Amino acid sequence: MRKLGLIGGCGPESTVPYYLGIVNGVRERVGQPFFPNMTIESLSCFDVMALADAGRLDDLADYLAAGIDRLVAAGCEVAALGCNTGHVVFYELQRRSSIPLVSIVEATRDELLVRGFRRPMLLGTVPTMRDAYFKAPLAKAGLQVLTPGGEAREWLGHVIADELELGIVRDQSVERFARMVADGAEHGADAIILGCTELPMLAQSVDLGLPVVDTLQVHVRSLVDAIMDE
Repeated sequence: MRKLGLIGGCGPESTVPYYLGIVNGVRERVGQPFFPNMTIESLSCFDVMALADAGRLDDLADYLAAGIDRLVAAGCEVAALGCNTGHVVFYELQRRSSIPLVSIVEATRDELLVRGFRRPMLLGTVPTMRDAYFKAPLAKAGLQVLTPGGEAREWLGHVIADELELGIVRDQSVERFARMVADGAEHGADAIILGCTELPMLAQSVDLGLPVVDTLQVHVRSLVDAIMDE
């Protein structure tokens, strides 16, 4: 069994579900009382989002790579970023890393294909919805990815940064999020990608009317596979 290193804190509200999902997922696979050895390197979601939004990708890669180096020093044999936005520099991080990294984007792409979706709507931070790093691998696999634009995109980015990352869930934000999903359905979306690991906080209390692909849970399953892969 391999030791996992997780870049967490991006943000804290999703790091806890990551931890619980991973340790309980491994325990269920083992079939007896057991929790795996793992190390979490907590970094700041606000630094990650600010650097990604400003296009300072070299600085972002340096910031995240330093965290991965500390995980390697702690004896980790496989690692992952517990956030979607940081994956804008995933392949540069993999190039620098001495241990394998497990991609949330690739795991999500595979989940979409297995479930037969063709026109998913991607929701997340502004860089995730705006930039190509998440959409391009899905498009290469034949998926047509929809995203909101303009004011709706900026609004969701604000809610993630100023509410969800701080553990705040407002009823009016849940309602507007549901309307955003309904608009996606009207434009032909056949599924919703929760492309920020805090978005389940908005989605869990409302019927969105479309199938949901929760990138956090998809990633957790891939990480349990990586831990158990001998």
